[in-house]
Amino acid sequence: MASAASDTHGIDPTPTGDARRRPPSIGADGYERVLAWLSLALFAVALVAIGRGRAEWRAVPTLIWLHLATVLFATGLTPAILLGRRGTGRHRMPGRWLFG
Repeated sequence: MASAASDTHGIDPTPTGDARRRPPSIGADGYERVLAWLSLALFAVALVAIGRGRAEWRAVPTLIWLHLATVLFATGLTPAILLGRRGTGRHRMPGRWLFG
């Protein structure tokens, strides 16, 4: 009669290493929280800078306004995406908007 060790060719069938790790978190970690707060600070600073330049708004070309709008949209969206749970409909919605 063969032993269990010979059936597995001397290999321990219990998982080791990466197989024992917990599944990845779907919430924000510390790094993502820091990035979210820094992105929010950048968003606020950009809004203040744009507001302070109010007297010069007429001289700014339309292409620059378009650029500012897209950058502010992305910078404002970043904290919401980073602080939200991964894999949810809200997390995936911006990608659906952009990539159909």
